[in-house]
Amino acid sequence: MSDSRLLPPVPASPPRTPVVVTAGEPAAMISLQEHLLERAIEAGASDLHIEPFPDRVRLRIRIDGWLYELDPLPSWMHAALVSRFKVMAAMDVTERRRPQDGRHLFHSATGVDVDLRVATTATQHGEKVTVRLLPRSRHPPDLNDLGLDSERLARIEDFIAQPCGLILAAGPTGAGKTTTLHALLRRIDAVGRSVVTLEDPIEYTLPNAAQIPVRPSIGVDFAAALRAVLRHDPDVILLGEIRDEETARVAVRSAATGHLVLSSVHTNNAAESVFRLLELGVPGYLVATALTGVISQRLVRRLCRRCRRRRTPAAEQATRMGLAPPAAGDQLFENVGCNSCRGGFDGRLGIFETLTVEPRLRRLLGTGHDCLGLEREALESGALLPLLASADAVWRRGDTTIEELARVVPSASPGFSTGDTVSERRVSRTRTRAARDPAPEPRPR
Repeated sequence: MSDSRLLPPVPASPPRTPVVVTAGEPAAMISLQEHLLERAIEAGASDLHIEPFPDRVRLRIRIDGWLYELDPLPSWMHAALVSRFKVMAAMDVTERRRPQDGRHLFHSATGVDVDLRVATTATQHGEKVTVRLLPRSRHPPDLNDLGLDSERLARIEDFIAQPCGLILAAGPTGAGKTTTLHALLRRIDAVGRSVVTLEDPIEYTLPNAAQIPVRPSIGVDFAAALRAVLRHDPDVILLGEIRDEETARVAVRSAATGHLVLSSVHTNNAAESVFRLLELGVPGYLVATALTGVISQRLVRRLCRRCRRRRTPAAEQATRMGLAPPAAGDQLFENVGCNSCRGGFDGRLGIFETLTVEPRLRRLLGTGHDCLGLEREALESGALLPLLASADAVWRRGDTTIEELARVVPSASPGFSTGDTVSERRVSRTRTRAARDPAPEPRPR
């Protein structure tokens, strides 16, 4: 069943006539393609999915991290529509078995230029097409607009106040790491300092930074681009992602030799990010010297304030999440849905975990301490402000639902006392994980 009814009506600017497509009409297929892209752009979607099935072509767009279905197309349109996207992205139209990817600059009817990243792959019923939409007119938000509480905001401001060092943003794909890194750059004086970014792709336009796109197809990957940039006298470097051993080594050494380096890693929490560097072959003493702090984050959908409805969830729901049961004074709501939102949600907000690498933690890293021991020490010393505490605060002030938290935040292991603090419960869970999955030993240099 289509969920297009959950989407707000998309204004037609300028007015467009309905798209009528018949077999053998390339111009009509181009009109259909443009119509789909315009609809996705005007709805604020980040991705467009085109998926073949025996009886239909399913169309979905991702808004605020959630996929919404549009009205499907008849299956006979699939091959021509896929070919049209391949032509647009300069891909091989005749190749239908191997995955391909390409890019295109799309000029929308509203005057917005959008970078398209097109990827295809063969499925059981034909090729699936996914289009990432990256408007060029986007500007990064301010650090105050990310939803950080005062304590976490103060710690992050301390990170970027340092003249050099490595700051990591951690989380899964789509958690908002790039947005956070660019918000950090907005707080850095780019007039008196040389700021360079290495990105794949460039998602935000910065007025006072040299932004360099990474092009692995011609041998300019993150490691090669970073080595080249170091010859251009940079003060601040934004490195889109640390993916491999070479990039990790160059990034950490750059941070240890007088540069402020901001980058991202795909890990579940802040402590794992530290040990990801060790797993990539960076010596422990170098990580201890260079790493300033880690920001781990998730994005949750924000409740629509026009239609949200008060309710008190069962205590068992909070217990499963590792949260204390609802208490008097908590403002707890559920999503309803209205004409101004999408299923009761309107936009997203971040929940954050911060790890400050203090002197004691540096000594632990230098002695080869394990990940769980580091996390436990950081919790006890207050160097780690855990993600679960941030999620708890967002839920209790009525900004999201506990079901949304359960969808995004890793759940707690059973067996803890609901009277414990959030930090104590986090330590209890790490001990349970340690017994089940021992932490890997850091690789030697």
